[in-house]
Amino acid sequence: MRRALEGDSVSLHLVARLQGTGELLDSTRANNEPLSFVVGRRTVIRGLEDAVNGMTVGETRTVEVPPEHAFGLRDERRVTEIERERVPLEAEVGDILRVDGAPMAVVEITGSFVVVDGNHPLAGKALSLEVELLEIAGPE
Repeated sequence: MRRALEGDSVSLHLVARLQGTGELLDSTRANNEPLSFVVGRRTVIRGLEDAVNGMTVGETRTVEVPPEHAFGLRDERRVTEIERERVPLEAEVGDILRVDGAPMAVVEITGSFVVVDGNHPLAGKALSLEVELLEIAGPE
């Protein structure tokens, strides 16, 4: 049976959960819209590419993905305060702003400062991925 290799275009169902709590993060099964990507292009997290590499069509596997192979480790240097006047008046906690060209989440608003976080919301979190390989097409 043919196995998925780097350079192959693959289509799969994915159920992603937080490791430990089991909180559902995403599921392609919910809307029956498989995820497609080319293995090795780094358009998805490394842990997913690693999981798919070597799978055969119809195979299902569950893998635990450490933060380093998911959305990275948290970097507290990416949390910073900026002056309140640099932020739109309507900004609220949870909003995403572009600060010096980078997306930053508003995490706190005080009288004269806004605290923003440039880490991905899942940085520092381990994931559990259930992957079902649906299709493999040869290299593009």
